[in-house]
Amino acid sequence: MKYLKLGFVFILVFYFTSCFEELNFLKQNESDLPNLQTGDSNPLLIAGSANILEILEDMNYKNVLGITENAKPVNDYYKRLPLVGNSIEPDLILVKNLRPDFYLSNLKYKKDLNEKFKNENISIRYFDFSSYENCLNSIIELGKLCNKKNSADQIVQTIETKILELKREIYNKKKPKVLFLLFKEDSIFVGTKNSFVGSLLEVLNVKIIDAYSKTYSEPYIAYDVNLINKYNPDHIVCIKDETLQENIFEEYKQTVEQELESTEAIKNKNYFLLPDNLFVDSGAFKIMHAAEKLKTIIYKD
Repeated sequence: MKYLKLGFVFILVFYFTSCFEELNFLKQNESDLPNLQTGDSNPLLIAGSANILEILEDMNYKNVLGITENAKPVNDYYKRLPLVGNSIEPDLILVKNLRPDFYLSNLKYKKDLNEKFKNENISIRYFDFSSYENCLNSIIELGKLCNKKNSADQIVQTIETKILELKREIYNKKKPKVLFLLFKEDSIFVGTKNSFVGSLLEVLNVKIIDAYSKTYSEPYIAYDVNLINKYNPDHIVCIKDETLQENIFEEYKQTVEQELESTEAIKNKNYFLLPDNLFVDSGAFKIMHAAEKLKTIIYKD
């Protein structure tokens, strides 16, 4: 009987010790888990594009249920989140199973996603990253949605301070003529001041070679060899579409070198491919790094 009582006591001690350890485990990790009972002020989100995730990560917003495959999270918390397909073709079964309050995406995917999400009863919100100013506005809007207004304001202030610093560094320097090109599967396009890169170039006080366009509201216009040669750019910067195959990119690159060989840009080897990690799907702090990169390329002195 004595041994039976001792065994019973041992079982009780083991049981309560296990419960205590489990509670400790949950307590230690609760900051790393989404709060599923936060209400409307802190909605549960799926980051449907790389720039959306970048902003959420910079704001340290933890109520994120999933991310897309093309996102490049920095923090370990976001790296452990479920993948829900790519930005253009998300997996709707995975998305619905996660039960987000909102699916957030880049405005440029709206046409594809509206068709895909039709009749799926999933709330989608789009944010515009097509230019420098639109990026800043999207950061503010995301801050409001996530109840992170102060964090969003600080991000925008940091970016604007850096841009002001870059503008001071190039003050009174000669205004160069810059051609910005976009390589896509079907053609080469010229970027205007209404594109993301074009808007950064304008901030950096350069003369953008898009003056022959009559449609300034468009971010990209047709590639016209004769007119570009006439304007004779000092620098050429380009980005490639995320879906562009490498062999087509090399063909486009050689085409530009041959057709614009008489320009100052090609003669002086001022022809640059901008890095994807800064100039494709930038959303928050990467914006100021992108501007700094452009400044370094264009104002070498």
